[in-house]
Amino acid sequence: SMSKTQAENGGSAFPTPATTYPTGQVQIGEPGMTLRAYFAAKTIQGYLASPGEGFPTIKEAAAFCYEWADEMLEARKA
Repeated sequence: SMSKTQAENGGSAFPTPATTYPTGQVQIGEPGMTLRAYFAAKTIQGYLASPGEGFPTIKEAAAFCYEWADEMLEARKA
């Protein structure tokens, strides 16, 4: 669900740290997408590349991809 904490979402994928340049200019960092969202995105990418009979609705496909993402996050704990 969207209400998961950052840790439950696997933390950040592709964060960008804040940077202070010699001129004193500061570039603000970005947390990046969550690892859960990244896993779900990779899952839907693979699914859409070869959907076969697939899912009757987009909503079901999206739920399926987040189920995979959650399982991948669990596997990282092992």
